[in-house]
Amino acid sequence: FAAHIPGGTSTKNLMHFQQMVNAKDYQLHKFNYGKERNLEIYRKHEPPVYNIRGIQQKVYLLVGKTDPLSHPLDVKLLSGVLPNSFYREYDIGHVSFVWGNDLSYFDDVLKILNGQEI
Repeated sequence: FAAHIPGGTSTKNLMHFQQMVNAKDYQLHKFNYGKERNLEIYRKHEPPVYNIRGIQQKVYLLVGKTDPLSHPLDVKLLSGVLPNSFYREYDIGHVSFVWGNDLSYFDDVLKILNGQEI
């Protein structure tokens, strides 16, 4: 299983993640293909920004306090933009949600899946 890291994602997804890390405007832009291809796809030289304020569905943001990929400060900022979000931190890291021994978050996940409030 570990031999396939970063399994579960694509090179394009990793490139998009890097584009977002490098962005200086703290907005979530669509994938940047370069000016010419962006013009073909988006009819603009620069990729447009996702309208995440328009997401009305409840979004649960469960974050590890020591997560270097989805840093709690970034996720907290995201929670302030999403109109219907729930934010909670746990004393775990990024991969702990999949591989960790600490399942302290899991009762909350089960409650969410069962339509219960956490």
